[in-house]
Amino acid sequence: MLFSFYFGDSAVSAQRGASRRLKKWSRAFETWMGERRRNYKEDTVKQAVMAWRRLVRQCGKMPWEVTRQDIEQHSAWMKEQGFAASKINCTIGIIASFYQWCDAQRVDPACGAGFNPAKQATRTKIICFAGACMWNRQELGAFLDLLSRDGSALGKREYAFFLARLNLGVPLKNLQRLKWEQVEMDEASVWVRWRQEGERVSLPRMVWQAVSEYLRVSGRLLGMRAGKYIFAPLAAPGVEGTGGRTEDWLEEKQLSSLTSLYSLKLYGRQVGIAEEKLTLMALRRTAIRLKMDQGESLDWMKIFMDCRDNISQVKYKLSRLPEMPEESTIDEEMRGREVELPVRSAKPFKEGENTTHGLYTRKKDMQAVREVMAEDIHGMEQETACLRKLMRGLLEREGDEARLVEAYSQAAHRLGSLISASEPLEMAHEDPWAEEFLSKLDEIEVREGRPPVSQQIRANALGLSTDAIEAAGMVTEEIATIRLLLRNVYRRAMQEIETREYLRLVDLYGLGCVRLGRLIKIGGCDGNGRLERYLHNMIDEAIKHLTREWGLDRQV
Repeated sequence: MLFSFYFGDSAVSAQRGASRRLKKWSRAFETWMGERRRNYKEDTVKQAVMAWRRLVRQCGKMPWEVTRQDIEQHSAWMKEQGFAASKINCTIGIIASFYQWCDAQRVDPACGAGFNPAKQATRTKIICFAGACMWNRQELGAFLDLLSRDGSALGKREYAFFLARLNLGVPLKNLQRLKWEQVEMDEASVWVRWRQEGERVSLPRMVWQAVSEYLRVSGRLLGMRAGKYIFAPLAAPGVEGTGGRTEDWLEEKQLSSLTSLYSLKLYGRQVGIAEEKLTLMALRRTAIRLKMDQGESLDWMKIFMDCRDNISQVKYKLSRLPEMPEESTIDEEMRGREVELPVRSAKPFKEGENTTHGLYTRKKDMQAVREVMAEDIHGMEQETACLRKLMRGLLEREGDEARLVEAYSQAAHRLGSLISASEPLEMAHEDPWAEEFLSKLDEIEVREGRPPVSQQIRANALGLSTDAIEAAGMVTEEIATIRLLLRNVYRRAMQEIETREYLRLVDLYGLGCVRLGRLIKIGGCDGNGRLERYLHNMIDEAIKHLTREWGLDRQV
């Protein structure tokens, strides 16, 4: 894995000519990763892989050459790329963990005892609740009043969910994953147990009444049993009048954050609450602030938030939670008048916000774009295969037959355009000479104890940061960006999503493929053979330099 970070596609050949020292570090990395896979969750392991890959590709130095200054420069680079402070600190911690493990195992005695360049690296200071937004009581009242007037089954669900969100300080996932068997009832009260080994907490009466009413109106109350989620999504949310029967709900699937945010913005904007406050985290902070203002003890607050921190940590965090704002963001004209219920078919999101497919992202992930560019992909075989798979997915979907046929026909038309655009590119052939040449260069550099050069040469050849290439009008970066965004759309479509969202993503993917084909046509074959031409030019320049240095450059 470590070789792949340094050498990319040339990892296998580079490993054959690598020094014993690099092979030793590579084996240590594999062993360390194996231990993490056994002891940590999959997401934690993935974060470790990504952290080291970013460091290697940005820094380029061998593990024993990395210094504290390199780690701090990497942190500064991550900050420029838009990574959160917590993510940067986590990355430093992961890197330090590997070095600490290597030191304990005496992987490389030449580095000296205690060698850990990340241990003393400066961390980014994180201020608890910096810039935190909360609602005030007037905004809460207006929001809940509007929700309470929505008598539809969907409206009842939203009212119950957001009322629970504002009266329970637990993390959002606790509410989303709340199942029927977690609710316990006795003569005194209704209780909820967030974890099997956790302490049960009293469920406020008004929250339980709202939940019961939602389950009754949706036709689910009598059929509730273990394994069913309380806050479930609709099977067909776009169909008018749906929600009054048990079969209208996906009871064994939890409500997504995106769906909850959709409803929050829909009702919140109707009331006139400021945009920056329309977040799910703002509601939790407001719930915690409300409970703190009631004078609850730290022990109770820990239970209220379902927090596993010790009391001193809880005290520290809560001491930095700002006071509830006194000023309301609701426009003066909207106060005192009855707000109309929103139409559920409205589009509550503004263009470009909170989209998961990536086509409207506000900031490109330039590191990911560069990685796609470095792949030096020719043709559109990958996009063609993915579009075909998405089309097969349309045939497996249930729903409005007319819409499915229309979506399939449109995708088939775009597939035809995609294949036509790919035909001229199939004539291009790949010459292995360039890759073999780069592999040899890397072997020489590694043998001399220096970092490999193939990635930088390939980046220069592909025009990652060359002003002359950009001025010439090449579209390498734009092509790579669309390829990256199409991959994001495809991954999202392959997740368990409802039919309407799937249709939208298939439409986006097909449209993106057509645009990719046009860009490739504009760029022509500027990517084919570019690496080979660049290397030939390098060799020619080296020969000219040597002839001048040796005094052999004569006028003929």
